[in-house]
Amino acid sequence: MNPVLAARQRSRFPKTGADVSLDLSCQIDPVLFQAGCRAPIFPGKWNRWVVAASETFGGITMPLFPPAPTPTVTSKPSVPEQTQAVAERVCRWFNKIEGVEYTFDDCPATNIVVTPLAQRDPTAAWKPLVDWSRCSTAITIEEDIQVLYSIEFVYRGQFNDAPWPTWAGAIRGWCPVDASIAVMQVYEPSAVDSQGQPVPPPKESLVDRLNPFKDAKMPWGWILLGGLGIVAITRVVK
Repeated sequence: MNPVLAARQRSRFPKTGADVSLDLSCQIDPVLFQAGCRAPIFPGKWNRWVVAASETFGGITMPLFPPAPTPTVTSKPSVPEQTQAVAERVCRWFNKIEGVEYTFDDCPATNIVVTPLAQRDPTAAWKPLVDWSRCSTAITIEEDIQVLYSIEFVYRGQFNDAPWPTWAGAIRGWCPVDASIAVMQVYEPSAVDSQGQPVPPPKESLVDRLNPFKDAKMPWGWILLGGLGIVAITRVVK
């Protein structure tokens, strides 16, 4: 099937595949990229990825000769700083996939565990599923020095696949060319994480926290609405 037509057909059934808004400054066809470069995601299970990040991903970018806007230089972050930046990028990817700006605490990707592979490699027991070589557009990282991370998270959304996660900064956005971070490998999902922990129950949502009837055994909300209806009818009769 024509990949453009396939992408449009998928958009009619959003739960089977998510699409994201791609910046045309990336100089690729965004529809073709979304059709030909997709990553599986698994609701309600531990998802497992390996991502590649540039050495300076998560660093601070400053003008090289202030106050001129260009050229710029980006500092190299510490390992904890870059690890946190990777976790936050995972959440922001799913903000784009779900089309909602969540906070890190309410992110559809929960229980995110990011491990620098230079420190510990939990992937030996993981079963590879697909990698970025499947993409019709080659994914490249902007710097020669790359840092690899394993990631485990529980996906609380409803999509089954999405455009392959990449990020090339605020200007070029979800771009696979000279990206600052991208998923390299997707592994089979699991019912337990690398520490043997099962999928935890979902956290209470903000809607639930604000619902005064969520713990009630009787449908108090309907009773309240019924009472208001009786009052209104009484006033009309009078």
